[in-house]
Amino acid sequence: MYKSLLTAVLLLLLNGCVTVSGPELEHREMVSVAGLAGANGVSTLPQEAVITVAIIDAKVPGSILAQKRFSVAKLPALFKFQLPRESIDDDADYVVVAMLKIKDKLVLQTYQRYPVITNGEEVATVTMEALR
Repeated sequence: MYKSLLTAVLLLLLNGCVTVSGPELEHREMVSVAGLAGANGVSTLPQEAVITVAIIDAKVPGSILAQKRFSVAKLPALFKFQLPRESIDDDADYVVVAMLKIKDKLVLQTYQRYPVITNGEEVATVTMEALR
């Protein structure tokens, strides 16, 4: 009885597994950007620390290609972006920037530009500094 019931439940669950395919879901070429965001002399952070890492076009103010925000307990923090190739503008000047907030107060940010994608780099080591 138990085996029959278990088999029936498993068959119902497997019936819900469906493979979806079609031209809109074909494998797309992706561009990866990964790296570390840190700050000299800073490692352990308070519980309320939130880092934002973004890929921007340095030529166009306010142009954000991708952005991630997440809680961190230690620096350096790892980040990774997976972007569809068709979202990349070959004429853009993509750079990685980062900032760290604690309790919504900006504490650290990048002042340097860290070139990626159209500048031939796939990995960036980003150093944030105290506010100037």
